[in-house]
Amino acid sequence: MWVLDFFDFSHILSVVGLAVAGWQLLRNRKLKKARKTDAFELYVQSSFILINAHRCINLQKEDNYDELKTGIGKIEGAIQSLVQSSVKQIYLSHNYTEKQLLHWVKMGKIGDRQLNTFMQYIDA
Repeated sequence: MWVLDFFDFSHILSVVGLAVAGWQLLRNRKLKKARKTDAFELYVQSSFILINAHRCINLQKEDNYDELKTGIGKIEGAIQSLVQSSVKQIYLSHNYTEKQLLHWVKMGKIGDRQLNTFMQYIDA
């Protein structure tokens, strides 16, 4: 009788194991897709900055300062967006705490001016 109980128990464990493996596989696929999307988002943002920086250099050479100011504003906005995306990636990778952030500031790993940008993910 105990052999039959053990056999039933091993079947249950096998089914549970397969269910967990399937769930992990789906979760892993979703994570990979999210990482790929985030990677391309960072690429697009950095490319936008680079293109506009080259445009601003040309505008400066042409002494076109009105358009240069507009171009610099676009670059600044894109850099802020890029920093925000980078901080998000750091949070997703490290899942940091306020204590870790303060340690990173002390170590010079992040600037104290960026602390609020990092802190917003802790409260989210």
